[in-house]
Amino acid sequence: MATVHFKAHKHHKKADGTINVKLVIYHKGKRVYPDTAHYITEKDLTKKYEFKDKDLITKLTIELGEYRKKIGELGERLKGMTAADVADYLLRKPSDSNSVNIDFISFGWGFVKELKDEGKDSAYKGIRSVLNNFTDFTKLDEVYTTSITSDLLRGFEKYLKKPHKQTRYLSNGQKATRLMPGVSDATFLTVMSWFKLVFNAIRDKYNDEDRGIIRIQNYPFRKLKLKSAPPAKKRAIPINYVKAIRDCDVRSGSVAELFKDIFMLSFYLCGMNAKDMFLITDITGDRISYNRSKTRSKRKDSAFISIKKIPEAALLVDKYFGNINKRYSSIPSFQSAIFEGSSNLKKILEVSNPELDLEKYKLDFYAARHTFATEARNTCGFSVSDVGEALNHSQPMKITDTYIVRDWGTIDKIQEQVVLLLS
Repeated sequence: MATVHFKAHKHHKKADGTINVKLVIYHKGKRVYPDTAHYITEKDLTKKYEFKDKDLITKLTIELGEYRKKIGELGERLKGMTAADVADYLLRKPSDSNSVNIDFISFGWGFVKELKDEGKDSAYKGIRSVLNNFTDFTKLDEVYTTSITSDLLRGFEKYLKKPHKQTRYLSNGQKATRLMPGVSDATFLTVMSWFKLVFNAIRDKYNDEDRGIIRIQNYPFRKLKLKSAPPAKKRAIPINYVKAIRDCDVRSGSVAELFKDIFMLSFYLCGMNAKDMFLITDITGDRISYNRSKTRSKRKDSAFISIKKIPEAALLVDKYFGNINKRYSSIPSFQSAIFEGSSNLKKILEVSNPELDLEKYKLDFYAARHTFATEARNTCGFSVSDVGEALNHSQPMKITDTYIVRDWGTIDKIQEQVVLLLS
């Protein structure tokens, strides 16, 4: 238990004759002597340098009671604190909680760089977009944490949900301004999730709740009421649309061919993502084993999965795996080409397969993954948990699971039966 008392020392006497009363804090065998707001002279002390002024003694006794009460409120947290920590906790004034005022914009860009260096593309791009839009809204290069209130975030919401101008630098260094449409409720929820991630990172760095040190006290999200996101739109397409993509006649070397091939690869390989196709450079035997990039850093098993290299996929695997990163300099450029290819393939299908309703069903790359999952569950009758395993979704590890050596047979059966639907 930490103990406290006041003490005046003769050697602390200043040139003007005043002496600062020290608060003596003893904890874990260490003493610290922080200054207080009390200054006295030798007239207020006995020859043994003990306090004799009754008014002063009354003030100090009251303060000691308050300090001891605050120490008692620490409970188990006190065990992790040093004597210096206790001093900081006791003497911090209410206004000191905001004494560390962090520039949200500057911190955010540093956070973006860390995420980019760690290869977390989705997070760094999301937060980069939030920082750019927030700067557009505030018209400020610096926005400090104390200024970020629920009212400010409501204003940010209104700004984003209406058409707004956006000025950005192009790859050639030139600035371009365009009018952006207002975002949906679902998109704004995503914006706030990225915003909150940065704000929480600041609080985690500068606050220490375990020791009662709260340098950044405000938390604007408590009062911010957000509309619930509507149910996610299903992206699966009918199986005959997948057949139409597979059989579509496209020009060799075109982005339409790229989309067609990569889409079918994803469907054949249980919904593999484009980023993982880009990163896989070495395949041995009849299986494709890899760690799913989206979740490998979040899971104990590093999101490892092994997919069978079935005959339907073999030619495409040999054509693209290990060669994509030679054709495209980066994952974003590869993804951009896939996006462009989906648009071009749609135009070809509108002519070659006019019976398809291409307005009702969106032809994007992720439709392959969603369609694979939908057909596995609804047509082939596999359980949701088995389909989730085939998609390499994260699932809580149960005790029994830790006993069982993983076997890829179930995934192979799902893959075989879904691909058979294209026959």
